[in-house]
Amino acid sequence: MQLLPTTSIAAADYTIGGLNTKLLIRASLATNGTSPAGDISIGLYPVTSSGAAGTITVAAGTLVPGSLIEVAADSATIDEVNEYVSGQFFLPADGAYALGLDVPDAADAAFELDAQLEVFWSE
Repeated sequence: MQLLPTTSIAAADYTIGGLNTKLLIRASLATNGTSPAGDISIGLYPVTSSGAAGTITVAAGTLVPGSLIEVAADSATIDEVNEYVSGQFFLPADGAYALGLDVPDAADAAFELDAQLEVFWSE
């Protein structure tokens, strides 16, 4: 899994009295002319870091419920940029998170992902 840069989520930063805070993921996925070897998934994951001197490893935890975008391999349009949007999901617990992309390797397949976490409020 490829992780995008980490971000901190703190509920207090997004709380508006009387409203529910929700998130969604909006992703643009560009592909070359080679189909992926399997389904593509994009989601929000809590992350932890560890490492010895001069190294760091960032590890993804369990997918945040409701944040998953799944793209079936046979529906991923080749040689195009397509937009995908997750369903709405509630703010997870405070902590460090990253958007993760899982694309099964295929010889000569290449992908470019731009994804963002969007915040909105509802009654």
